[in-house]
Amino acid sequence: MKISKIVLKQGDSISNKPSKSEKDNIFTMRRSIRFNKNLPEGHKISIDDICFKRPFDGLSGIEFSRIDGKVLKRSVSQFETIKFNNFLEKE
Repeated sequence: MKISKIVLKQGDSISNKPSKSEKDNIFTMRRSIRFNKNLPEGHKISIDDICFKRPFDGLSGIEFSRIDGKVLKRSVSQFETIKFNNFLEKE
């Protein structure tokens, strides 16, 4: 009996494990970057100011480097979704 190539590539539930790249990104998958506390206008964002929460409705974790060090143009609330328009264009 011939087994199709697709079935062979699917593997089985015992040996089908996440790849290294999937493991590296598992924490931020399907999550948005959010503020982890209330922050005032003019605050400079750092890794200590963020968390990752569901649902995914804003920026993904991979985009943190684009907001690191940016300055808030208004006060924000804890767990508010982070968007590029939360920040001043130039510091």
